[in-house]
Amino acid sequence: MFSTSPCGISCAEYLLYCRSRASRISSHPSISQPRTFGLKVLDFAVNLVENYNFEAKSILYYGHPITVAEDVNICNVTVTYTHLGQNDTVHVETWLLMDNFNGRLQSIGRGGWAIKKPLWGSTQVFVLEWLFSRWEKGMMLAQRYPEAWDCINACAPAINWNQFFMWPQLIMQELDYFPHPCEMNAVLAAAIEACDGLDGNSDGIVSNEDACDFDPMDVVGKSFNCPNTANLMSATEEATKTAKSTWPGPTTIDGKFIWYGPNTGAQLSGQSLRLTNDIGLSMTTCSNGTCKGAPVGLGENMSREAFDTYAQEAAQRCESVIETNDPDLTAFYMKGGKILNITEPMISSFQSRAQDTTTIR
Repeated sequence: MFSTSPCGISCAEYLLYCRSRASRISSHPSISQPRTFGLKVLDFAVNLVENYNFEAKSILYYGHPITVAEDVNICNVTVTYTHLGQNDTVHVETWLLMDNFNGRLQSIGRGGWAIKKPLWGSTQVFVLEWLFSRWEKGMMLAQRYPEAWDCINACAPAINWNQFFMWPQLIMQELDYFPHPCEMNAVLAAAIEACDGLDGNSDGIVSNEDACDFDPMDVVGKSFNCPNTANLMSATEEATKTAKSTWPGPTTIDGKFIWYGPNTGAQLSGQSLRLTNDIGLSMTTCSNGTCKGAPVGLGENMSREAFDTYAQEAAQRCESVIETNDPDLTAFYMKGGKILNITEPMISSFQSRAQDTTTIR
């Protein structure tokens, strides 16, 4: 027995319709099956999903609150592939709206724009909301492919990725002390309490960074309750030194500026190694009363001298690949394109300010 779709045809007919539209996608010359070195496509599946209800969390729907979708009809297109010789299987899933597409793409990859013409009969993209494994890719699209997009919401663009990411882990290693997340949260709470109201609005956010002169060392010895351990703890000198080094950002062994750190009041630690709101640059994981650095360790033999060398080498070798600090947005500006950037706790506002002062529009 087949259910009836909203447009009055049977589910079987609707599935056939869905498959026929998806068939045009896979056969269209501009988006033919990719030929990527070292990759083999194992399967291409198309399935109709009717009246689907789901909740989109804000952490994966940047720039929006939690969104609830009800009674959505989609073609679920799943491509399964493997990296040759790696014995892995990767599934990539894309939902193609059957009805009432509004021209907005929330993209975690490069496929959305390519499928728009064969599926919906138009190449015009009104808005691209770009969330990527490297969030700065939205800026790269504006720089390199300005004609492809009308508007880009480049959520949390880490346009200078190399310079800031590993620094707090090095500090904790030098101190030979990896604080419990509760301890870093206590320092964070003190910073917010000291600087929150400097913008005239006490909302839990440090907005007036220039006026904030909070010194984490003032928290040394202060007691706080740790909900994770149900114990009374006190802030150590090592934890406050980690915070004091993290927020200003990395420097060389002789104190020279490398790059900006996250803003004062940004999350330092957390409990999640996945993409959630509970993540920071000074993360540690703890078990049986012992904590260690996370998510990546630098190795016990990493020295400050080696860090300085690697920081410079990373910028030289990787800047053209993962950074998007080209200041020339002339072509995107001339076509009337618009870019919206959303703040991200781990990315300094000073970085965005530095980029803005050099941008050519």
